[in-house]
Amino acid sequence: MKIKHLLLALSFAAAPLSHAQTFESASVDTLSTVEEEMLTDDSNFTFTESQLGENDDITSDVIRVNSASNVYTSQIGWTWSGIWFKYRALDNAYNDVYMNGVQVNNPENGRFSYSTIGGMNDAVRNKDDVSPFEDNNFSFSGMGGSTNYNLRASQMPAGHKATFSVANRNYHLRAMYSYGTGLSKDGWAFFGTVGYRWANMNAAAIEGTFYNSLAYFLSAQKVFNEKHSLSLATWASPTERATAGASTDEAYWLANDYQYNPYWGYQNGKKRASRVVNTFEPSVLATWDFNMKENMKLTTSFFIKDAKYKSTKLNYSGT
Repeated sequence: MKIKHLLLALSFAAAPLSHAQTFESASVDTLSTVEEEMLTDDSNFTFTESQLGENDDITSDVIRVNSASNVYTSQIGWTWSGIWFKYRALDNAYNDVYMNGVQVNNPENGRFSYSTIGGMNDAVRNKDDVSPFEDNNFSFSGMGGSTNYNLRASQMPAGHKATFSVANRNYHLRAMYSYGTGLSKDGWAFFGTVGYRWANMNAAAIEGTFYNSLAYFLSAQKVFNEKHSLSLATWASPTERATAGASTDEAYWLANDYQYNPYWGYQNGKKRASRVVNTFEPSVLATWDFNMKENMKLTTSFFIKDAKYKSTKLNYSGT
């Protein structure tokens, strides 16, 4: 009798194990199929918003997600393309950003301000994105992933390009112009872009805000021979903008507007914003590339940035 009970118990235990093994095998096959489909798709599902995360009172993180050979990253690019996503729920201070191999995260808070490259989209399209701890040729990938922008003029698209856009975000209108020479026979390459973004207090998506931003990017490169090249790039995006502040459900209900902004009002009959931010962060990057041999390359870069930030607010002290 004891033997019968033992055999019966073993049969019950073996059934779910067998089922689990079958299910696991099916899952692996499905995952392999998905991964194979992703690897054969060359589309880029990168989503970035250089203009987001600029308000000091409304904290937001911008994480770059794109299609890649990694099936997990590719799936995120599809599924979460409409909203922000954080690798492992980490703050974007754990996302490392490089330019020509130099890390450019703010040394004070660890974050990279995407507003510093806003309005120069054509200059920052050439980049490598890697997921956390993924091997790459420019860094030890950060816990939140890493991105390396290639700002060499010879890698920029040649020709003229003009862009005009209408949006309902921080800015209302955007115009950009870019021109690149490509690499000439004598080893020179030049690229430049200029952009302007604008919104007045009546046209902005959030009432009481405005946006006034000019952006420029200039890059030059000299390729001496197959082993040596020298490049220089400079860019900035001087911006004046009015910020929107967070509020409470009661205030939203009283105003009958879930985009209610408490940082503006009327002064002598004129609409004015109390929180105005001025930023200007000119940057210069010099890079020397030395191709030592077929599978070995030495890149030496020098990066300098002068950051200026100024903001206003109402004085409640009564003075």
